[in-house]
Amino acid sequence: MRSPSAYLLVLVGLLCVGNLWTTFHRSGIPVALTGRIERVEVRPEKHPGLDDVHLVTVSGRTTHLDAEVASLLLEGDEIRKASWSAELTTPRGTSRLDVSRDSWRMLLAMPILLGLAVALLRWRARAPAEEDE
Repeated sequence: MRSPSAYLLVLVGLLCVGNLWTTFHRSGIPVALTGRIERVEVRPEKHPGLDDVHLVTVSGRTTHLDAEVASLLLEGDEIRKASWSAELTTPRGTSRLDVSRDSWRMLLAMPILLGLAVALLRWRARAPAEEDE
């Protein structure tokens, strides 16, 4: 049987990848957004105006988007955006979507977190062996 540390490391890796995907997904770039905007909802969080959740419903499908993307959309708009395209077309014109600051920060933070997990697991694995001596 494999070591619990290996399973823990895989779990931490999966959580890091999940965080990276989630923050990138909110940019709207990997998502197809085509249809009529039925609802743009802002749910305030702990720091209103800074960490609010923006939920946009397009043709019956609700997607969590970054504030910068959600601010381009109004209820009733007909929009077009293909998957993996950075161009969003609204009645007010075409806008270029960018990867958010949160995504860039996660891209920096997640490898650091994974490295810390590896270091802690190695340190923990060595500590009992050193105590036996």
